[in-house]
Amino acid sequence: MAFKNFMNSMYSKDISQKVTMAMKTRAEAGQFMAPFLPYGYRKNPDDIHQLIIDEESAEVVRTIFKLAADGTGKNAIARYLNEEGIETPIVYMNAIGIRKRPVRDKDKKLWTQTTIGDMLKNEQYLGKVIWNKSRRTEVGLHKQTKLPRSEWTIFENAHEPIVSQELFDKANAKAFTGEKKPPCKEKRPGLLLCGSCGRRMSLTGACKSYRCTQAAITGLEGCQCVKRNRYILEDEVLTTAKEWAEEKLVLLNKNKSKWKHEARDWKGRDMLKEKADKLSEKKLRLYDQYKNGKIEKDEYLEQVKIVSDKLEAIRIQLEEIHNKAASAEYNLSVSVELEEKLTQVKELEEYDTRVLKNILDEVIIKTDGTQEYHWNKLP
Repeated sequence: MAFKNFMNSMYSKDISQKVTMAMKTRAEAGQFMAPFLPYGYRKNPDDIHQLIIDEESAEVVRTIFKLAADGTGKNAIARYLNEEGIETPIVYMNAIGIRKRPVRDKDKKLWTQTTIGDMLKNEQYLGKVIWNKSRRTEVGLHKQTKLPRSEWTIFENAHEPIVSQELFDKANAKAFTGEKKPPCKEKRPGLLLCGSCGRRMSLTGACKSYRCTQAAITGLEGCQCVKRNRYILEDEVLTTAKEWAEEKLVLLNKNKSKWKHEARDWKGRDMLKEKADKLSEKKLRLYDQYKNGKIEKDEYLEQVKIVSDKLEAIRIQLEEIHNKAASAEYNLSVSVELEEKLTQVKELEEYDTRVLKNILDEVIIKTDGTQEYHWNKLP
């Protein structure tokens, strides 16, 4: 087995090296091989490794670059596109038959500052094919590491550019010159969501309130309304979570008593096994009687069928008991960690996102000032 594993590992590495070399050769020849198309392009129906301009989306790309070149900020560009109702790249690509699902699906698909920034830095809009920008750290792993530009494979004029080099340079010079404001040191991400757009909420610069992080660019009136006092909101979330944890602890203790009872070796199990043994002995006696001519064949077959049916019924009962006991033992083993998590939340003295995420998936802050809690699925 060890030798087989070694051979399989060597085979995988060999295949990986061959695929990498083949892809490098294609990239050096200017062939497009990325898993997802850049917004603004389609694949040439006559050559899947060749990009052609999709005029409808390409016009949006040109608008973005022109606005950036004129000094419009990335937030303002995103807000303009949202207010104009222009479909986001993901929505548009799905609409034309190219599946490109987002990491986190949201009801409202919106342009964001990150999307605009990524597009402005994308050199594929200059007609280039770029490959080897990142590399997997190890064969078989999904983790990747970014590579320096010196290791990239860049092929110029691989397809028709959407924007000129002059416009590209001017837009990037204007878009990425602003100094970043130092973030609030007490930022607590990952738990509170805006009830209007579904995006994360974060603390304001003064760390006194929570607000929708995309309020400035969504163009949605509701995002402006979703703003809550930090201390009042944290106290409400903490109180609700502690009450929920206490209820689950009470229920867990009741279930633990039931699971312990189910996991024990039931007397009924022994009785069923004893009954099964007697029925098996009866089958042997019937065979002896039939062999010695004491009973006829028809009677023998009839009696054996009755005994066999009873044995099958007992087998099913024993299997059900075994499965229930195994399930109870598993639940008891899982309940140890679950009880620890619930106890940590119950004993919290102050708001702690890390601990709360043990039981809370997200809290949606609605525009009417109420909260909607989505709890983690517990075993």
